[in-house]
Amino acid sequence: MYLKSLVIKNYRKYGESQNEICFAHSHANQSETEQYISESSSLMIGPNNSGKSTIVELLDTLQNTKAQSRNVFKHSDFNLSYLKKWYDNYVSDKSSDEIRGIKPEDLPLMEFRLNIGIDSEDDYISNFQDVLVISSLKNNKNSDSIADIDIIVKYEITNVKLFLQKLSEINQKNKNINTSNIGLDEELGDKVSLNELKEYYGKKEKNKERIKLIIEYYDQRMYRDFLSLLDNGYYTLNFYPLNSNIPSKSFSLNSFLKVKTIQANTVKDNNTLSKAYNKIVDTYARKNDLSDIDEFIDSANILLKDEIDSNIQDILQDAINSIESNKNLRMNLHPNISLDKILGNSVLYEYRENQNYIPENQYGMGYTNLMVIIAEIADYFENYEKDDVNGAINILCIEEPETFMHPQMQELFIKNISKAISYLMESSEDNINYEKNTFQIIITTHSSHILNSKIQSGNTLNNIVYLDSGTISNINDDSVKIKLEQKNIDLKVFEYIKKYLRLELSDIFYADAIVIVEGQTEENYLRFLIDEDEKLRSHHIKVYRIDGAYGYQFLPLLEILNKKTVIITDLDINRSDEEKKNPESITDLNEWMANHQGKCLSTNETIKNAISADKKDNSLFNNEIIKHMKEDKLEIECSEKIKIYSQGKINQNYATSLEEAIILTNIKDHSDRIINLLKDIHPKIFKDFDKNKLRTKSYFCQNKLKDSKAKFTNHIVFNSITNKDYEITTPKYIRDALNSLEEYFEGKTNED
Repeated sequence: MYLKSLVIKNYRKYGESQNEICFAHSHANQSETEQYISESSSLMIGPNNSGKSTIVELLDTLQNTKAQSRNVFKHSDFNLSYLKKWYDNYVSDKSSDEIRGIKPEDLPLMEFRLNIGIDSEDDYISNFQDVLVISSLKNNKNSDSIADIDIIVKYEITNVKLFLQKLSEINQKNKNINTSNIGLDEELGDKVSLNELKEYYGKKEKNKERIKLIIEYYDQRMYRDFLSLLDNGYYTLNFYPLNSNIPSKSFSLNSFLKVKTIQANTVKDNNTLSKAYNKIVDTYARKNDLSDIDEFIDSANILLKDEIDSNIQDILQDAINSIESNKNLRMNLHPNISLDKILGNSVLYEYRENQNYIPENQYGMGYTNLMVIIAEIADYFENYEKDDVNGAINILCIEEPETFMHPQMQELFIKNISKAISYLMESSEDNINYEKNTFQIIITTHSSHILNSKIQSGNTLNNIVYLDSGTISNINDDSVKIKLEQKNIDLKVFEYIKKYLRLELSDIFYADAIVIVEGQTEENYLRFLIDEDEKLRSHHIKVYRIDGAYGYQFLPLLEILNKKTVIITDLDINRSDEEKKNPESITDLNEWMANHQGKCLSTNETIKNAISADKKDNSLFNNEIIKHMKEDKLEIECSEKIKIYSQGKINQNYATSLEEAIILTNIKDHSDRIINLLKDIHPKIFKDFDKNKLRTKSYFCQNKLKDSKAKFTNHIVFNSITNKDYEITTPKYIRDALNSLEEYFEGKTNED
């Protein structure tokens, strides 16, 4: 049996939607254990404080629970936004009668749903008899499991009447505020309710700030009293069969949910490895017949007793007798050598290098951390019981293994740990019991290198769980392929996405926001602009160069991640070879379309893919582009968090590239600087160029820069850094793209 999925509701960061996490469990008959481990591990990733450890802690908590347990969670384990919203709706500014009238089903609760797969006829389902009903045992013809069992876990209030009475009493406290304590007794009398105080605040002209502080204090006090009430034993953990309102009275998870967690930062002191491997020896000793060692310990105790009695005890006894002559005051020194004490310090871990033995504290912490993880896994297998094979869900969690490891070691982590587990499984004397599909692995990480290792070791995006802002996205090959098909993108692109993630894009999972550009020119320029922006540079914004206008190919993955993204791309007006040889600026798109009947306005594949028009009908497509033109930019909303920005009409001309957009944007205020830039790059071409012709010849200028694009923006960046008075105005479409990022971060701050 195995854990297929876990739905989390109103627990910590997770609210009521996008809260299902799916766990890896390989059903393939892998001939190589290494390959099996790689493909059957769930990798949980996401930014800092995104809730990765929360999932592991929840599993650890649930494994020790049984029906009708109390005080399993604290109020701080609830989703606090959910609690505040509930409090505002049902308690704040409500009467005592309204509070006592709250329905039981409307009270705050946490809820979890475990979906358990039964994948062997030998699995013991008797453990589920208290929560097993016909409706919850589902036969899955299209699944690799024989059947599924759903268990609903609710942390809910059981003594509803008493809870509401106490909640009403808290509310009543705020109806009897002593006005003398706040200096308002002369105006409001001896006692006042919080609502009356709020009404008074609305009418008062003087001392409003002080009264506001008083109101905020009592609001906060009442809310904190409400939170404290949640910790006073009114909640009970109940287990329900699927579609049943009757909780089990005796069901327990601790009989079959077994979670082992290897925590981050395992290196605690200079003897960390020795302690870890001592534990393995101790476990081995407890599980095996060590009668020979027991006889040795008895002999050692007898020998030590003889030495103590003859050489130490008699001397000490004579010394005592000289002080206090009492025949009844006799001493005894009993030897106390035991297996526990021997095993407690039985192993000294050393490294061997060039025939020398080096203490563990002289080796790198990254290597030490890896060895401790392997030691913990070895101990896990030593404790693996025969009954666990078919009678339990066995989960091994490894938290943030990258601690202290250099990038190359992180890159090889999945491979190395798979080899170690493979060897431990196959070398065990009882390895017949360590069937490959009897345990699951969860790894939490911030490391893009470990993510790379995961993707490439199995050549798949399967079993990657992305956590961010209280939402869970289960990434797999099928979900990305479905998105590609919906956008009419060739499925061959999927292989490109996987390879590009390996080479360039793995940090996408950890970024606060994404900027996708076409080439090195845009990449350098955007990174400079972000670094110069005080608001943006405080966030982890990744700028990715997707050479050519192929940013649209990553839209499926970006939509699954629900990551804030701006795609900055060129309008790329569809000019013929002849028009490129005789470059003329374009001032009217309607005129251009009239002169180019049936021709698509843009050659940019990202824009073409984003426009929701019939791609075969160029006239409809062109009209859609014009519809999306806003002032001097093209803006297309792909989804709530993804937008495309491109050039529009700037100073009467339609720019077709970044360089032309910069030229047109700066004609009015910085034409001299633009001319100097052009002369620096192509002195012969622009030596006698008339700055008054920059507008009409903007496309000509851009055409001459086609082989010097990076040089053009590098000059701008260099001059801006080295000369504080140097200024070039950023094109509006780029400024608007960056402004949208600022607005996004401001919105997130307000939500938090």
